[in-house]
Amino acid sequence: MLSQLTAERYRAHDLVQSFATNVANELGDDYFEKLVFWIAKTLDVQYVLVGVLNKDDISATTTAFCDNGALRKNFTFELKHTPSGKVMDKSLVICSSGLLEEFPTTK
Repeated sequence: MLSQLTAERYRAHDLVQSFATNVANELGDDYFEKLVFWIAKTLDVQYVLVGVLNKDDISATTTAFCDNGALRKNFTFELKHTPSGKVMDKSLVICSSGLLEEFPTTK
């Protein structure tokens, strides 16, 4: 048990060190672009986005969007029937697979 806790602490330390080295020194748009790349690489996921809720409260606009390791053009999207919409409803969303099956209208 103690070795597992020690391993978890080292992993947490490594994550913080990686974040500090790769992301924390950036400002503005560069920060969010580096952040989505870092999250995608660290979690080994295909898509990562950071967005801002629009004044209409029903849509958001991405600040940075990473798709398969490439930065893509920012876009505005409606929150209804999306993982982001569920988060706005104060629900926890974890999709390790089957995202399109759970949110079929998400494009």
